[in-house]
Amino acid sequence: MTMELLKYDQAYHELIENYRLSENNLRFTIRPRNAVASKAPSRTHILVMEAGRLVTFFTLDYGEDAQRFAQHDHAILIRSFSTDIRHQGKGYAKKALQLLPQYITKQHTNITDMVLAVNIQNHTAQKLYERCGFLDTYQRCEGRNGPLIIMQKKVVEAKQYT
Repeated sequence: MTMELLKYDQAYHELIENYRLSENNLRFTIRPRNAVASKAPSRTHILVMEAGRLVTFFTLDYGEDAQRFAQHDHAILIRSFSTDIRHQGKGYAKKALQLLPQYITKQHTNITDMVLAVNIQNHTAQKLYERCGFLDTYQRCEGRNGPLIIMQKKVVEAKQYT
């Protein structure tokens, strides 16, 4: 797979408009077009492209929620993570999460941890995040459709000093 992570800009508007999510997906996430409507300076919207197609989308947020979930100032929150329904089950989400630490270390040099909140009923996403190295922090918070599990992963392992 030749996959790349691209920062959203208006040139990708049509791709965002054509992105499809099922009603079940919408129980747990929002449409990319709604996510990009947020102009919060702490948020960066990411398009995951494979062979010129938008296959996965998410937002990176280093604002208050990231710090609250990680309990320090060097975390980034993954929000609005989804895969277009036409591309689900093909490994794109997993590959995107595997590429993400390298992207973050280049774009956000002070970030040490990635955090996310996943609906307690979204077992498929929980398993994906676990397979990609995210750990349950045992923190819970209330989301728009029920309780959320907070998960966290180190961007880079801390260097060992002797």
